[in-house]
Amino acid sequence: MSAAVAAPAADRAARRRALEARATQQAFFGAFLMVWAVGLWLWVIFTAVQILVTLLLARFLELGDGNVVISIGPVGAPQIFLFVMGLVTGAGLLTIHVAAGGTRRSAVRGWLLAAPAVGATFAVVSVLVTALVRWISALAGSAPAVGPFLGAAPAVAALAVLGTAAFLAGVCGNAGYRRYGAGGGTLFLPVAIAPVVLAYVALLPAGGFASDTAVGPGADVAWWGWLLTVPCLAAAAALTWLLHRRIAIGAAG
Repeated sequence: MSAAVAAPAADRAARRRALEARATQQAFFGAFLMVWAVGLWLWVIFTAVQILVTLLLARFLELGDGNVVISIGPVGAPQIFLFVMGLVTGAGLLTIHVAAGGTRRSAVRGWLLAAPAVGATFAVVSVLVTALVRWISALAGSAPAVGPFLGAAPAVAALAVLGTAAFLAGVCGNAGYRRYGAGGGTLFLPVAIAPVVLAYVALLPAGGFASDTAVGPGADVAWWGWLLTVPCLAAAAALTWLLHRRIAIGAAG
């Protein structure tokens, strides 16, 4: 008798785990694909504007010995975009996810997996776009013919950390507004953004992100700087998880 009762219970637990895994997968792809559906437009416009500005300045300006040094770098706009998309992800997908039968837990798990995925893919594209624009700039005689950074691997790693933290900060910021309301959510924003700022400082090379030279994010960063990014990402993930435990779900939330 006990074996007969235990079998259906085990089946129900297995079904719950399968449904949870499927909901987590749906949350992951929903966030990842939404970020890139909008992100493709960002990169097309971002690249076109930088190339256009590079060519225009090379054509109409002459500084010093005749070379125009263009400030081109991957730190700033991509991370701001990922922060905004984190806000949009939490605001636009959480209620739909729960209404479709998912849970807060599966939504957060999916987004925690999507954060490094979008961070890493944006990092790779950032390095490639920066290299392309600098190559065109060099052909136009407006910048030294240097590679994008002193080593692409540290740059990709640093940008992946910043992108991951920025996306989680956005998701966390939206959760703060849902949890604490407009006033409290606004006061909470600095807490949500703090891991991104700390990671940025930890990965800041000597002299800053000098985009007109071969120095970029992750270059000449001491081992302890990389080590500090671990608690930054852990704090962003923990805040995101904790805030979604009892978050409001509904049209008003």
